[in-house]
Amino acid sequence: AQFSDAPLHPSHLAASPLAGALIIIFLAFMLLEAPAPTSSLRKKIDDAVSRYLVLKSLISVSVAFAVYLTLAIASFPLALLIALLTLVLNFIPNVGPAVAFLLPIPIILLDPDVKPKQAWVAMVVPGLLHLTVGNVLEPLLFGRQFSMKPLVILLSLGIWWIVWGPVGAVLAVPLTSSLRIVTQHFVESGVGRPYMDFLAALLEGRTMSLRTGATPRPEARAEKKT
Repeated sequence: AQFSDAPLHPSHLAASPLAGALIIIFLAFMLLEAPAPTSSLRKKIDDAVSRYLVLKSLISVSVAFAVYLTLAIASFPLALLIALLTLVLNFIPNVGPAVAFLLPIPIILLDPDVKPKQAWVAMVVPGLLHLTVGNVLEPLLFGRQFSMKPLVILLSLGIWWIVWGPVGAVLAVPLTSSLRIVTQHFVESGVGRPYMDFLAALLEGRTMSLRTGATPRPEARAEKKT
């Protein structure tokens, strides 16, 4: 056997069980720490992460249950296993649902007892469900909750995947949302302008502000609303 002399990529290290365990412990300390003051920056970040976890968990459980119900009614083999894997994969934005959609294909190809009708149901119904949730429901809910456009979420997924591997993909939305909250706090405080203005506009996907090179202050946006 030949061994490669290439240096270890950071994503390989992050994907290891040890790194995953360390990140879980780190998140546990964050969640178990004493509550922050209501007006603090950390309170806003805690609220954003909590909202994401609740929303994503509800969506993932609902999708997994719908997939299991569909496959069970069609008497498709390994329906429970596919549903459990769908539950886990759905926490990875964009990429996870695509992989979950492909899960029945090996069974269809290798199991001669699977009938064409079962194969059709196992592919079409979960596929439509993933498309609806991923392109309509999640962008609508996450866009309203975190003030981020779907393109920003997709780009953040790729960036955090490069940094932390699969773990970074799972945490992409809360990490990017926390970064957006921090930059917006600096903008409201007048710190680091105009660079923070640009970064805040970039994280929120406000392309018009990037072109003009100016980001309206929160007070100006409030005046426009009134």
